[in-house]
Amino acid sequence: MVDRERYRKARNTATNTIQSDYEKSLADIIGNIETDPRKFYRFIKSKRCDPISVPVLHDNDHTLYADAVCRSVAHCLNTYFSSVFTIENTDTVPSCQMECPKMENSIVITAAVVRKLLANLDGSKSTGPDELSPRV
Repeated sequence: MVDRERYRKARNTATNTIQSDYEKSLADIIGNIETDPRKFYRFIKSKRCDPISVPVLHDNDHTLYADAVCRSVAHCLNTYFSSVFTIENTDTVPSCQMECPKMENSIVITAAVVRKLLANLDGSKSTGPDELSPRV
């Protein structure tokens, strides 16, 4: 209970300090607007909330705006990006049909081998492709 009260007081003190410093900084920015307008405009620019969207696109003789039908904007972008890449002729690619040799011996898995491999796992490592922790 004592720790919770200490936490609340520390949190409230930090919040009040941040708020008062923000207000001082804001007063400094607004107060010096005549001498240093760059600070003011930098502050205003940081408060912008404009959504980032696709700019105006030109497709042949058509102009597409960001609020146009998404399908036409997507088609325009797809046409542009597909025109940048070349389509290769796959007939000239050599075939790679190698035969793998047959295994002479079968694989034998024993409990001792599995136990040895599991004992060597590092529990501090991250999960693998199976998303299981080595600690398991």
